[in-house]
Amino acid sequence: LQLFNMHADSATHYPDDDRTELENVQVTYTRDPGTPWHISATSGLIPGGQEIVKMTGGVTITELEASSTPFTLNTDYLQINTDTNLLTTDADVRITQGNSQVTGQGLEADLDNEWFVLNSDVQANYLR
Repeated sequence: LQLFNMHADSATHYPDDDRTELENVQVTYTRDPGTPWHISATSGLIPGGQEIVKMTGGVTITELEASSTPFTLNTDYLQINTDTNLLTTDADVRITQGNSQVTGQGLEADLDNEWFVLNSDVQANYLR
């Protein structure tokens, strides 16, 4: 069972091209079994006729059932494909877990299989 649940402070639908613009977007992705994820951003766009959510402005991804060292990912732009459950961005990405941090350019992530790939310029600082 997979579920995307979305909440926004406001949503404006434009029938001319069937797009929906969102403000203060919160998305929760739940897969049973699997890790539930929370994704938030300042704004979002759902293009008409697509299974895509484009999120911009302070995008943050966190684990809802975090271990003792929670995982957080930050970027300026993220595209969610709600059909394939894939996340992508070409923007800078920062992942923190505990005192460790990984940065890079671009991201591909598969929520079903729980893997994240940074595309280039990857730097890591691991602290215990």
